[in-house]
Amino acid sequence: MSERSKILIIGALGSIGLILAKELDRSHEVILADLPEQVESAGMGVALDVRNYQQVLEASADGCKAIINLAGLRRQPQIVQPETFQNMMQTYIKGTYNILQSARSNQVPKVILASTNHVTGQYEEDGVSTLGRPIVATDSPAPDDIYAAMKLFCEEAGRVYSNSSLSVICLRLGTVLGPGDESFITYKRIMRTFLSHMDMVNLFECALSADIDYGVYYGVSDNPQKPWSIDEAKLDIGYSPKMNSVEMLQKAQLTMSASGKSNELVKE
Repeated sequence: MSERSKILIIGALGSIGLILAKELDRSHEVILADLPEQVESAGMGVALDVRNYQQVLEASADGCKAIINLAGLRRQPQIVQPETFQNMMQTYIKGTYNILQSARSNQVPKVILASTNHVTGQYEEDGVSTLGRPIVATDSPAPDDIYAAMKLFCEEAGRVYSNSSLSVICLRLGTVLGPGDESFITYKRIMRTFLSHMDMVNLFECALSADIDYGVYYGVSDNPQKPWSIDEAKLDIGYSPKMNSVEMLQKAQLTMSASGKSNELVKE
């Protein structure tokens, strides 16, 4: 993509969006968009509700070159009640439709949808693949909750909209920790599913510049025993993770030792 091209990030004021926007702003004109209450609280960004088609259409006009969808809700139980289901459906299913249709109407060439590794969650236990090999994006879907089932719909809606004029890339992200969060020190699953900030940004940058109509890729750092394959992401879009959880753990333990804190053992 050309320098200073306009990129709209929806759901931008969450931890992933802020990390991503800070780095992408070096070479792009990044428009941060989120719910009005989030914008008011943060004191920045454009107020936008992904459930409102007209708002998405207007925000993605005027030469927008890519839309990144990070809009989401708090994680819910595996099975949800009808009221929660309706709310989720409005945000994930209707919201994704609004983004894809707005991109098509405004001739935005690229849409990146943040999906979830839970689309194949039934093939994973505590960060370990139960298939006897890494899980690949072409494995049959096996969502482990309603949220993941809706994300699967979003991926397939993206496939419907993808064509020679609209590229849609779906990223099944691993575990991205907030700033200062060192949960990988104590939990084995995160040691396997960890996606560093540096690698996460690299993944989105690769997706932005990729010349493909449609793709689904796992986003995870180069961790030992990671449950998902990143071979397709390396081959198709040039993803090249530079970090892994073992190195991060070693650095965290050194920091803890230097500060006089006891090192906690990694646990399930």
